[in-house]
Amino acid sequence: GNPRPSHHTRASIVGLERMVCLLIEDTVKMMGDILMMQGLQEVSTIRVDNVKSLHKVVELLVRSGRLSVLGLSFDGLDPSVDSARAIVDFLKAVGHSNLQSLSLHCLDGDLVGQLDLCPYQLPRFELTISGAILGSTAFCMATCVTHLNIEISQLGEQGLSIIASAPHLILLKLVSSGPAADMTDTHSSSRGQRRRVIICSGAFPCLKVFWFTCKAGGKELQFDRGAMPRLRGRRLHFNALETLSLDGDCEFGIEH
Repeated sequence: GNPRPSHHTRASIVGLERMVCLLIEDTVKMMGDILMMQGLQEVSTIRVDNVKSLHKVVELLVRSGRLSVLGLSFDGLDPSVDSARAIVDFLKAVGHSNLQSLSLHCLDGDLVGQLDLCPYQLPRFELTISGAILGSTAFCMATCVTHLNIEISQLGEQGLSIIASAPHLILLKLVSSGPAADMTDTHSSSRGQRRRVIICSGAFPCLKVFWFTCKAGGKELQFDRGAMPRLRGRRLHFNALETLSLDGDCEFGIEH
């Protein structure tokens, strides 16, 4: 409910060259004079909705020797080839910076599919992605991500296995907005019986927190023995009435 900072207010902020932490809402766009603020150690979450603004972030990383925590929101960034190239340049700059924590929010799933470069491993690397379809396209940053918030339009074993193999992932918030791939099991004698995605033994080797929301209803996940061996916190959310309608029963449990 707070009003956006005026141009005068933003100009006053960038004049504070000794400021250490700049914590703002993602409705505030990248400020052109932020490069003057050489004392910054933490910046989050600035909205980057065009390639020019992203180039400013790259320059900030190159020039700043103190910045260790950075959060960016890409809400409104067009998922074009130029945007993908700019993000690749940004990730290269991350690899040669002093960053310890990087959070990238509102990344479009189509845009993520165009990226072909992983940044150097950071102690904390958080991604928030929407509209992703995890299929045959490799999830390019899976090996680097430590915290992942992702909404996918179709849940399938192939796509989930890409995330499950991430060696440093410790927190996963997964939302399935549509029915799972191949939900009808054609080999089942029971008409309309829904297929479940299996999380196999050894999957998610470092995961400590798992949140799963199924918007389409139904019990889409099955856990094998030995899956998520280090899990400490879990939250599963689904609609009981939709599950009853789709599956014909509302039996639910996690054997392992």
